[in-house]
Amino acid sequence: GRRWYNFGVGLGALLRASAVERFPTKYAVGADGLIRRLRSAGTERYSAAVVVAPTLLALSGVVALVLQKRRAAVMAGRLALSSGCDTDGASSGWSDSDSSSEEG
Repeated sequence: GRRWYNFGVGLGALLRASAVERFPTKYAVGADGLIRRLRSAGTERYSAAVVVAPTLLALSGVVALVLQKRRAAVMAGRLALSSGCDTDGASSGWSDSDSSSEEG
């Protein structure tokens, strides 16, 4: 919960800074930290979507890759546990004490 909130706050700050940097005559950040559209804005040929959309697309790709790698790591851990292997790959099905009790 809290990590996602902090992630969203950081992402919002990044997008706000990108918009202000790309369109300095169109947007500004107010004293309250919110982005404001300037009234005397000149005509820009590009909309904010030209900057925001690729940024969000790239960020989504990075998040998808991270999640995919985490899921693969979790699944690999589950596979190792379900196959009865220790973390070093040795079988943990029988111990030496179990083997000796069958002989006698």
